[in-house]
Amino acid sequence: MRALDRMAAVLAPGGRVALFTSVRGRSAPLRTFESVVGARSGARMFEREEVVRALEERGFTDVRQRVTGITQFVGGRLAD
Repeated sequence: MRALDRMAAVLAPGGRVALFTSVRGRSAPLRTFESVVGARSGARMFEREEVVRALEERGFTDVRQRVTGITQFVGGRLAD
């Protein structure tokens, strides 16, 4: 989240951000597996709406998300 804070601080109004990151699965077995892998690897698995909300809280609009498997692409525009 500190990286998002910094992006919002240096981006010009109307500027865009695009993020490609992880997203947690929905099923209990998959979430358990992700927790084990994350603990061993240090990988952060984000909840489904966590990055979207974080961008909106930082003043981004037109936030869009595409989830595929355990990855997500999230983009938005910093409000003018």
